[in-house]
Amino acid sequence: MLAVADLAAWLSGLAAPLVPGGVRVVSGEWEPPTPNRLVMVLPVGGGGLVMEELYDEEAFSVHVRGAQGQYADAEGLAIALDKAIVAAPTPVTIGTLNVASIWRVSPPRFHQYDAARRSSFLASYIFLVQA
Repeated sequence: MLAVADLAAWLSGLAAPLVPGGVRVVSGEWEPPTPNRLVMVLPVGGGGLVMEELYDEEAFSVHVRGAQGQYADAEGLAIALDKAIVAAPTPVTIGTLNVASIWRVSPPRFHQYDAARRSSFLASYIFLVQA
């Protein structure tokens, strides 16, 4: 099973060149109040074991939050990160596991404004992970 922290570390590497000064990538269900620009990774299920139980389809949601009062910032970061995820070469090792392929289930879509007027976008992906 792909650890969320390992996936977050891999996403940090993808996101770093997209944002001058970088962007914080966190894992888990708790969304920290700061910094404004943030990427959060959450496990959301998946298709289960496939190919005679050699691989596991694991789904993850990627939540991107932009700078305060800047819808375009959140949208641009979400789209850039989505392009990086979809174009990432596979197979790839994330943590100690081999990921054979990555599929986008849902492209980045507006999710919400929070109390601090920060926009967020949500996208979902399936990772085919060696079991």
